[in-house]
Amino acid sequence: MRAGVWLARSPRAWSCNDCDQVAGLRTRRGDCGGRFTNDVPHGLNGRVPGYRIAPDSDEEFSEVMWDRCPVALSSSYGYVYQIYGALQVDGITLRDIISQPTTGLIDALAVIERSSRLAHRREIERHAESG
Repeated sequence: MRAGVWLARSPRAWSCNDCDQVAGLRTRRGDCGGRFTNDVPHGLNGRVPGYRIAPDSDEEFSEVMWDRCPVALSSSYGYVYQIYGALQVDGITLRDIISQPTTGLIDALAVIERSSRLAHRREIERHAESG
C-alpha cells in the first residue's frame, strides 16, 4: 500500500518540528503517540479534524477526526506493512511469521489487502480508460 499524507484542517500539515519549537505542544499532542489533550490547538474535545490522503484510496480514507498524532501512529504501524510484504511471498503464512497473531493484526492485514486490491483495480480501470 502506498504512503499516505495527513493534513490538519488548519493551514499547515502536522510536523514533528512544531513540537520541538512550540513550548508545551508535544504534551498537548500526546507526547508522540498518546491521546491529544482537550486543549490541543485546532481541536474539538481532544480530537483534531483533518484529512488523510493516500494515492488510490477510497472515500473511507478521506475525512477523519484524529485523537492522536498521525505521524507518530504511522511510525508504529511499520511492522504491519513488513509482515504484509512478507506474506506476499508464495508459501509463507501468517503463522510462519507469528505463531499466535492477534485479532487486531489480522484485521490490519485485511484492511491493507483490501486497500491494495482496490488500488490495483482502479489502476487497471484507468489504464483501460486511457486506451
